Amino acid sequence: MIIYDFISLSPILFYIYSLFNREYKLISGMTILTIVQIFIKKFTKGFYEKIFLRPEEACNCSSFNNGGFVGLEPGFPSGHVTLTTFFVNYMYFKKYPNDNFALAFLNFIPLIIGISRYEKKCHNIYQIFAGYILAVISLIFFI
Repeated sequence: MIIYDFISLSPILFYIYSLFNREYKLISGMTILTIVQIFIKKFTKGFYEKIFLRPEEACNCSSFNNGGFVGLEPGFPSGHVTLTTFFVNYMYFKKYPNDNFALAFLNFIPLIIGISRYEKKCHNIYQIFAGYILAVISLIFFI
């Protein structure tokens, strides 16, 4: 489980990287996405439980793994997957356009994040997939 806890830090590491490299457009995109996904979680509270609520066993699902019990709280979409997907695809379009290997390799990172969030029982498949889709759609406005 320690690896899942380390992986939970990834969005914070992406923010730090963006700050040191003065990627202000990336920082603003990730900040807006954070606000949007928090708003969606608040808005979908009380909707269809199988999709919108976290698994009952969800515990310590924040970036620092200190959130305590969060089972049956809104978890749609996964913020970790959203921010990771946005970050890696933004970097792809900025640094490696038209390199299919780079695109596949970089998108392996959100897959690992998604698997870790699922294995840690912080999100279900719908929430992970929704995080990925939200980031890809949002990326259109920041490229």
